[in-house]
Amino acid sequence: MDYYKDHAQVVGISRWGLSYIPESLAAPLRTDPLLPPAFNLLLVMLIVASIILLSMFVIGFRNSKKSPTPLAKFCRPATSALDLLNKQGLSPNDYGVCGSIIEICRSKRMFSDFSLSGWDCHPKRDLPKVTIHHKSGSEFLHFQHATDLDDRAQRAFNGTKYSLVETPPNYFGSEDVLNLVVQNTDFYATQTVQKAIRSEPAFALENGSIFPERQRQANSLCLHLLVQLADGNIICMKRAGNTAYASNKMSISCEEQLAQDDMEVPGDWKVSHWFKRALCEEIFPLGALQLSQLEVNWKKIEHCVTSMRVLSVFYEVDFINYALFGYCRINCTPSEFRHLYQELSINSTGRDKEGIPYLLSEAEALDFVLKGRCKARSVWGCEQIEFGEGTDCPAHPSSLYRLVQFLTATGALKPSLTVPEANRT
Repeated sequence: MDYYKDHAQVVGISRWGLSYIPESLAAPLRTDPLLPPAFNLLLVMLIVASIILLSMFVIGFRNSKKSPTPLAKFCRPATSALDLLNKQGLSPNDYGVCGSIIEICRSKRMFSDFSLSGWDCHPKRDLPKVTIHHKSGSEFLHFQHATDLDDRAQRAFNGTKYSLVETPPNYFGSEDVLNLVVQNTDFYATQTVQKAIRSEPAFALENGSIFPERQRQANSLCLHLLVQLADGNIICMKRAGNTAYASNKMSISCEEQLAQDDMEVPGDWKVSHWFKRALCEEIFPLGALQLSQLEVNWKKIEHCVTSMRVLSVFYEVDFINYALFGYCRINCTPSEFRHLYQELSINSTGRDKEGIPYLLSEAEALDFVLKGRCKARSVWGCEQIEFGEGTDCPAHPSSLYRLVQFLTATGALKPSLTVPEANRT
């Protein structure tokens, strides 16, 4: 019995932190010499198995109480963002910074359910919570004439664009209503600025400002949407190679610039119209050439769009541009979305040919944030595409920011962009 006695005291599994079987459990093996050796060995094995199972339960319970996953290096402020903040005498601790994105205004209403967060813009609500006002005049320094653009840009239609010139004075915008002010510019002017950024590495740092009120370069206010389906999947878009901005990159989920059609909508429903146009043209095959057609198209999908929210305003350092971060929830599963899309494709005016849609689960999104790359699944079949760092499909410049905000709200990530209220001077 000495063999069993010795082993009964040292048997354990180091992975679970066990060094020996307790004396009280091992005692029966030494006090009953009449038991056959095989029975004693079986008893030892049962005791060890019981302790292992108990340890696994305890560890699993502890893991369920662990804090969310910390952010990886891919979410840290980019050098360009830090340089700009330093140039303006600002601290990155006073503004949410993720890569080259600097968050300049955000809602206080941030919940684990994004469909309840931010400022509501859904057309079925009584009043929209985001307003856009138009400011007349031309104060931008168009440092070069538009004819300096290349032939491809000059051939494009020189439509009206809108530059953001005013946001709330505090980092946390008014809790009730987000008021924005824009000013007219045009496509040629914004593309001239983008050409200078590409040709002069220091241009964005020397001429950019996170404050729209101080911005002296033409920019085009944009809406960057994260669109989620009913089962939690996120729609992402592999942008086409012929797009003027972020070509061949993975967007989460789509982008749409503020347009003249949106600004012509009466009252305070301009942002709501902007959301509807983005969903119809970028997510569904429902492009429209005039306002009346958009409303007809919207009627076809409004039953499944349950949330339209603006969560923040941010500055794209590398592009001298401002954007709203928006969230939309479509109450469809992937199969229902495919069926609806195919149904709408019959006799439709088509979706903007700016990309191919894919799906991303929350786990896959977390993988991208932590590792800098992951695989997205095609909406239409079994095809997968890997995107992110070191792949042939980099991420759209604000995709990481959008996912970090989303995953932080759901609790999958530690809060990273929550900063104290800071008055701007």
